[in-house]
Amino acid sequence: MEITGKIIKISEQQTFGDTIVKNIILRTDEKYPQDLEVQFFNDKIKLLDPYKSNDNIKVAINIRSNENNGRYFTKLAGWKCENLLGNQTTNKNQNPDRQVASDLPF
Repeated sequence: MEITGKIIKISEQQTFGDTIVKNIILRTDEKYPQDLEVQFFNDKIKLLDPYKSNDNIKVAINIRSNENNGRYFTKLAGWKCENLLGNQTTNKNQNPDRQVASDLPF
């Protein structure tokens, strides 16, 4: 399953025993947007490195649920991220040291 939206917040990495967790809050881009918490575990945390708040991404998720004392808790576990802007190349990416003239004669 995949969800798309804008990153609202990226939390700090947390450790619980042998498990490392990092969460993001993703605001969906629907008619009625929702803020969803998506968790990334262990080796999947590095997928979040290129992203920051306000980036639009598509996240592949698994839905996990567990029961505790008759109550059910559901979590969204992310396992793949994709930038919605794609692989657009800008002049800054092609030649970051290029000086742009701001005093053009026209």
